[in-house]
Amino acid sequence: RNSGTDAATGDYIFYLDSDDLLFPNTIADLMALAERYPHADIVQGKMVSTNGVEAQYKKQQSSEIITKKTELLKLLLIPGENSVSSWNRLYRRLLIVDNKLRFCEGIIFEDVDFNFRISQYVNSIAFCKERTYLFRAQRDGSITNTINECRCAKDSLLIYESALKRITSSSRRITYRAVFLYAQGNMRALPDNEEIKNGYKRLINHLCDVATL
Repeated sequence: RNSGTDAATGDYIFYLDSDDLLFPNTIADLMALAERYPHADIVQGKMVSTNGVEAQYKKQQSSEIITKKTELLKLLLIPGENSVSSWNRLYRRLLIVDNKLRFCEGIIFEDVDFNFRISQYVNSIAFCKERTYLFRAQRDGSITNTINECRCAKDSLLIYESALKRITSSSRRITYRAVFLYAQGNMRALPDNEEIKNGYKRLINHLCDVATL
């Protein structure tokens, strides 16, 4: 993705995982919305899965464009509010380039990390009502199906700690909440590794301490 970003010259960037598929009108539908809202930083499409599941998010169903900063932060950071994936979105190229945003290489869940990085710069998201992305679920050999539990937990912890280091006053409350919810989910299925367990305990304790300030 970083190489593709470096090579891009157009107004928008679209990320596509190599094992997924697009619909014939995907780019046309997304671009039509981008032209309707030329100041939108992100134009997000609708994802359907090969197992028949269609992603349903309240904001995508009820609104065509979101500009309120608190809502944008929730959409990009709070698990369950929106897709965490970087694919199926048109990103305004200069948003990424001007802010020197990169995907962290060599980690799992780099999309979650990227959302934390980009969230402070996004001022609007437009939602396309059309189906634009076909996610190939449970494909043999995909990263999410061959994931190592220890690596998953370690990389996730690294992402959360990194997000807290970059926290800003405007995103403070929602970022803390997002990290807590993500970490809480991880702790339900941590591997039997004392180093990892202790790392998550320290993180949760820090978040609880901050909440009492």
